[in-house]
Amino acid sequence: MMKGSFALLALVTIPGASGADTRDLQGDAEAVAAISRMIERFGGEAVWSRARALYLEYDGWRTAPNEPVIERAWRDFDAPWQRSEYSGRSFHTVYVMTPEANWLYRYHTGELTPFDAEAQAQRRTRYPFGFYTILHAFASGDQRLRLEWQAPDTVIVHNAVSDAVSHWRTDGTGALIGWRTVLADGSEFAYLYGPMEDYGLVNFPAWGIAEDASWRWNYVRVEISSEPPPVSFDPPSGG
Repeated sequence: MMKGSFALLALVTIPGASGADTRDLQGDAEAVAAISRMIERFGGEAVWSRARALYLEYDGWRTAPNEPVIERAWRDFDAPWQRSEYSGRSFHTVYVMTPEANWLYRYHTGELTPFDAEAQAQRRTRYPFGFYTILHAFASGDQRLRLEWQAPDTVIVHNAVSDAVSHWRTDGTGALIGWRTVLADGSEFAYLYGPMEDYGLVNFPAWGIAEDASWRWNYVRVEISSEPPPVSFDPPSGG
């Protein structure tokens, strides 16, 4: 089943890719080959390296609180701009990150919570290497990344600007089957993923589930664009 996209014409009409691709990535040859196969399954280097923004929409279920959740999220690949909206039966929360600030707004209480400078700096440093934004970095052959192969099916990704490390498990076709990240404080979390599905210009797993099953979701829309995210990053009025 194919889903729609936003600003696709702008992306499709960009002439030629930059020339950088996954072959420029640093690390073990097995690891570079595995990531190259994975990016091909996600839609290819040309599409992901030329994209500017990513929009995601998915519906799922959390265990804390026990209720369904709809999430919508916009991310910019060029700079740390992100807006994520979470809607459930008992809450409606917005998280925003910009180059200058991070904040969380809870509509049910009208409470705006800014992040402190340390938390902001850590999130800004990790931003290019998060699960979604790193797909653009992989496709662009980002030289800040170093890939390590761990048999039989895992690529460990190190980056030169923070302590962030992620683990990517793929099958023999390059399809993503599992992902794990280690945070700066040593804590970690992991997800498993379903089969790849066609979302128009790109492919993506049909669903994901946290390793502890606390969060399960289906991707509804996955869209990329050559334009900045078409959404506000300002706090809600009165926030």
